[in-house]
Amino acid sequence: MHDNLLNILGGGITQIAASSYPAPFGSTLALMFYVDPIDVGKAYALEVTCHHEGSDINLWGWAGDMVSEEPMMDQLQTVSLPLNFALMGLPEPGSYELVVKANGDKIGAVPFKAVQIDEPRV
Repeated sequence: MHDNLLNILGGGITQIAASSYPAPFGSTLALMFYVDPIDVGKAYALEVTCHHEGSDINLWGWAGDMVSEEPMMDQLQTVSLPLNFALMGLPEPGSYELVVKANGDKIGAVPFKAVQIDEPRV
């Protein structure tokens, strides 16, 4: 975390395709937090939730606490957090959003679409 911003790694997916729904999400969310030396030792309650088409209802998610260690030479500290959501389900095609919160404040979001495709012909 740096200047109250969350750096969500670039790259990855914007669309998930499945031949039928419900379908597994099939992906891992990789988060990286930057902690300023002045904020070292502070606790952060982190929460990541999946929402469907602007709904406030949490389909699934993760919650946990993060406390950074003592800094080295007053430098920014990097904290990596990979979250494996591969087996979590998406109920139907549509627009979804992974919402990231720290201490109850929304600090980031990752939108993606789930689309239905035809079964491959054999």
